Amino acid sequence: MNVQKCLEQGKAIIVSHHHGRIPYAVPPVMVLPEIKKALEGRDVKIIVDCGIASGADVFKALALGADAAAVGRSMLPSLETGGVNGTRDFLNHVGDELRYLMSCTGFAKVSDIDDSVIHYIR
Repeated sequence: MNVQKCLEQGKAIIVSHHHGRIPYAVPPVMVLPEIKKALEGRDVKIIVDCGIASGADVFKALALGADAAAVGRSMLPSLETGGVNGTRDFLNHVGDELRYLMSCTGFAKVSDIDDSVIHYIR
């Protein structure tokens, strides 16, 4: 990974492992803390992709350093089976679960979420 090259290109990076299609890829949440540290003090947003299928996944990604989480591929089954309504229901479920986890952990705003409630090996 070359964070410096990403910094030269724009104001955001997307951290992805292409949904595990690359056999040696590291899941994005495993490298988020390292990326966040490398970008400290810079105005660069981190968007995580891959494996984000629930509010809990969004919560973990935000807690580990992401500014946003993409759920595009995870919502495709809902789109295929339920169209617009299925997609809306999926996104509402993700949001409801995220709000529930925030209330359980004492975070009032998404921007307040940090790794203080996540146990992981640093």
